[in-house]
Amino acid sequence: MPAQPLAGAVSIATLTDTVSEFIDEQGLGAVDTVGSSMGARMVLELARRGRGGNTVALDPSGFWNNAELRFFSVSLRVSIALIRALRPALGALTANPVTRTALLAQFSARPWALSQDVVLRELRSYLAAPSFDAALHSLVHGPGSKGHLPGPRQAGS
Repeated sequence: MPAQPLAGAVSIATLTDTVSEFIDEQGLGAVDTVGSSMGARMVLELARRGRGGNTVALDPSGFWNNAELRFFSVSLRVSIALIRALRPALGALTANPVTRTALLAQFSARPWALSQDVVLRELRSYLAAPSFDAALHSLVHGPGSKGHLPGPRQAGS
């Protein structure tokens, strides 16, 4: 079954709202959260809102200067355009560590070390994501990361 886009605007705030609703629906309360890149930004937003338990954010998006933001935008758009253009050949291309590296260089620190199955599944998930372009647009043109909410800080923060 193909993924269905979320209702409303695609933004870090609405994606984080959806994760927050899931935590509530599942009765997870102060669940620990971990995210990388956009997911890291979302778990930081959950923590900023006082949701969840311990938070691990690996390379969170949204803390860029203007030059870094331009590079991110252009390089990611080129990467996803390449992946879309090569869709029919992805099975063969992901079999080789060199081409895996070329295809996933924007998304992974060590793409050559990843298995073909992991890379192929990841690339196909980008292609199948109904809101990929809207999420990218939100990351590039939406508000940056926010700081801690005012109020008493908890121990360890």
